[in-house]
Amino acid sequence: MSQGPQLPPNLPVEDHSPAVDGRAASEPSSVLAIVSLVLSILSLPAFCVGTLVFPCCGMGVGGPMALAGAITGFIALQKVKAGTASGKGLALGGMITGIVFVVLSIITVVVVILFFGGVAALSGTSGY
Repeated sequence: MSQGPQLPPNLPVEDHSPAVDGRAASEPSSVLAIVSLVLSILSLPAFCVGTLVFPCCGMGVGGPMALAGAITGFIALQKVKAGTASGKGLALGGMITGIVFVVLSIITVVVVILFFGGVAALSGTSGY
């Protein structure tokens, strides 16, 4: 009786066993995690270039990008925790970077508004 084809002893056998956490070891990172990190990182140049090109409304470009990066990072992190995706480091990095840039954007907008408000108040009371 034949038991099927036998492999020669010198051929490597592929390991299809699951990784320690239950997912395949070569599973690609979550698209949401990658999008989160890319949006969060690109929000800083978008904020700077937007401010230089459109001074009146350019500051509103980087903040929403960073917010979108933080939100997609949060969603990706929830999927990683549920075990339906991978890329925990990318999701965490995108979420943290996005939150930091959102806070920096808000601080910058407040400082600019206070600066120009102060200039307008001083110029109105100068007596000229």
